[in-house]
Amino acid sequence: LANDFKASLSDAENAISLQPTWSKGYLRKGLALQHLRNFEGSISSLAQGLTYDTESKQLLSAIVDTLLLSQMKDKFEDTHKQLRKIGLDDNAFVMLSAIGQDLLSAGRYKTSLSILKCAEQINTDNLRLKGSLMSALASAYWRLNNQKLAVSYMEEDLEICRSLGDEQGECRVMGNLGSAHYSLKQYENAIQYHKDQLLLATELKSRKTAAQALGCLGHNYSAIGEQDQALACHEQCVALAQEMDNKVAEALEYGMLYHAHL
Repeated sequence: LANDFKASLSDAENAISLQPTWSKGYLRKGLALQHLRNFEGSISSLAQGLTYDTESKQLLSAIVDTLLLSQMKDKFEDTHKQLRKIGLDDNAFVMLSAIGQDLLSAGRYKTSLSILKCAEQINTDNLRLKGSLMSALASAYWRLNNQKLAVSYMEEDLEICRSLGDEQGECRVMGNLGSAHYSLKQYENAIQYHKDQLLLATELKSRKTAAQALGCLGHNYSAIGEQDQALACHEQCVALAQEMDNKVAEALEYGMLYHAHL
């Protein structure tokens, strides 16, 4: 029986090589891989098919069936139930975005990226959904050590937040970009993003986010040898932690102050 499915897989791959945009070729490949219990390969193939036929109920149904046979069953059941409840379980973009994000949270980064890229090809006019996809793509690329593309998707996410007037989202993405540039040792860029994040967090009266931005600024100033600036940032963090009665954050910032003094 396994040999039959291997033959079916070979036939499907030959069909795809001859007609790369024929969605049924990807359906046949996905089903063959499903029967061979290569569930991630199956999902990737079926998702690719959806980029050529976004209305295919066969492809969507096959993806659902494959996920319910896989180790992702429990997680996906909840996701699928929620999407069905709001009537989006037949939307190819939404389904692939949700599946990609489930795989991302499960640590299946390569498969996640494959599915998320298919969702990107399908696209959507809904900016909130698109922003969520950009954020997930940034995370997937970062996890796979492609920092350049990760930062590029973060920047797209930031532009979408600004277009929507989503200041909380803007704060979040600026923090992510600052942290990304810090990891890449691009400290001046990191400082600018965290300064912008601090300014917006202050306007929004979000002390928690402001404290996070100040802490990050302190790390960046320490990295470039500006200890006075670093001390000032960590001292402000201590004050905010005290205002919020956050003893853990306060203790951590006192630790940062100690290191900044060394």
